[in-house]
Order: sequence, then C-alpha cells, then structure tokens
Amino acid sequence: MSFPKISFVSDWRNAYRWFSVHAMLWASVAQVTYMGLPNELKASLPQKWVTCFTTAILILGIVGRLVNQGEDNGTSNQG
Repeated sequence: MSFPKISFVSDWRNAYRWFSVHAMLWASVAQVTYMGLPNELKASLPQKWVTCFTTAILILGIVGRLVNQGEDNGTSNQG
C-alpha cells in the first residue's frame, strides 16, 4: 500500500487568515474549556449543547474551506 505524497497548499503561510482555521480553533477552544470546567458547572451545561455547538462550528469550518474567500483579503480559495 502506498500513500500519496503530502504537500502544503501554495499559500499555507496565510492559513491564520482562513475562516476554516478559525472555526477549527474555536471548536478546539470550546472542547478544552468544557473539559476544564469543574463538575458542578458541567452539570449545569449539558454535554449535548457543547457537542452541538462544536459540531456547528466545525460545519461552518467546512463551509469556510469550500467557499472562495477572495483575493481581496489576502487569501485565495485555499481556505
């Protein structure tokens, strides 16, 4: 079994500007924040809400990855 060669997109240095990267960052922040909460606070905030919130952010990230964000903001259609 051979694996394809991994290569970066041409404008990878602009990744910090991409909406898709922002969405994945915020989804990670939501999960880490929830995990760090004391159990008393976790009991008042249902896990289902956190999961739905994170899933919604990740779906927006997929949309952001597929939508051309234009050259006018310094990015191409790579993110």
